[in-house]
Amino acid sequence: MLTNYGLVKIGKAASRRVMRQILSIALVASSVCLPEFVGATHLVGGDLRYRCLGNNNYEIRLTYRRDCLLGDPGTEFEPMVSIGFFNAMNNAPILTVGVNGQILIPFMPDDTINQFLISDCTIAGNDVCVHQTTYIDTVHLPLFAPGYKIVYQRCCRNSTLMNVFDPLNTGMTLVANLSYEAQQVCNTSPMFGEYPPIYICVDKDINFNFTATDPDGDSLVYELFTPFLGASDNFPKPQPPPAPPYTPITWNTPPYSLDDLLGGVPLKIDRFTGLITGTPNTIGQFLVGVKIFSYRNGVLIETTTREWQYNVRACRDVPVADFTVSTDLNCDSLTIDFSEQTLFSDQFLWIFDYGNQNSQTSAELNPTFEFPGPGFYDVALIVNDFDSICFDTAIVTVGVFESELSAD
Repeated sequence: MLTNYGLVKIGKAASRRVMRQILSIALVASSVCLPEFVGATHLVGGDLRYRCLGNNNYEIRLTYRRDCLLGDPGTEFEPMVSIGFFNAMNNAPILTVGVNGQILIPFMPDDTINQFLISDCTIAGNDVCVHQTTYIDTVHLPLFAPGYKIVYQRCCRNSTLMNVFDPLNTGMTLVANLSYEAQQVCNTSPMFGEYPPIYICVDKDINFNFTATDPDGDSLVYELFTPFLGASDNFPKPQPPPAPPYTPITWNTPPYSLDDLLGGVPLKIDRFTGLITGTPNTIGQFLVGVKIFSYRNGVLIETTTREWQYNVRACRDVPVADFTVSTDLNCDSLTIDFSEQTLFSDQFLWIFDYGNQNSQTSAELNPTFEFPGPGFYDVALIVNDFDSICFDTAIVTVGVFESELSAD
């Protein structure tokens, strides 16, 4: 710490760069807790899919995510989740499946994972954490001409969602559709890739590849969709879930709509590649949903969805210190010229004898300095951004001498 140089903190290494720290575990996970908002947070997304095991047996896989820093105690993972099965034609419960039309899947603690974002000078806001788990079980689904709707329902969403009307009283319903055509060919739902990043930066372009893979080789088509309302705060964990149809959530007042989920340049998804693009211009939390249509030989056999929250944060470019010298060893003079090669820097401090509390300094952009005597010196350049929050340090060793040798 060199406080007499007007600095609160500088690096010890030759070049220390302040970087954002993201601590993650090899599966997906994310969260929400921005300093601009107050209040407990809740569900932050999920998806529901199936895998055909043959002989009309299916693996059911529910993944959902909750805030693991400020999550309401009522949104802890259930010890047992209920998955309901309904007639896709008339929405009636199929009571012959499981027990009275539902299966109960136990919680698997070993499958839970957290992902943390540790805020630093590059990202404005508090730390972020999302807790995710997956419930897995198998069920026998006899060939059924009307098709199955497979459903999970839960309450509630984050109160801080900006693009959803009354989010704290807006639950979540996840639906997977198993059509008759899908049953006949032992179809499996598309496999999603990673969830989008925990946060995105305001006024920065989004380019996220949402592309899923289909184990059956089906053609996939993507679109943004309006997620469904779910359970209420009075009855947050229905077992079994109520029957369809389900009401879409209500988007908040303009500019928010399915055509403008984040504000700013509207969020879009390429129908055939799944590439998500857009430019948010508002800091906050926003709900996003994507629906995938699976086609085989031109016939639609399945739809499935995933939803998540985008957390838009204020981000900054980190200053990078770098400089060149006219020579790193001058045997004819005690003077050396310095030229900065920095990035994203607004304030400069040169220390010509780094480590010496009495060293001379300069705030010039490209100084020329005459050293007080011959020898080797560690020269440091410390740069800050405009409000002195982020900094970086670069150090170079130079030698200066006044040789009296003359060849003859």
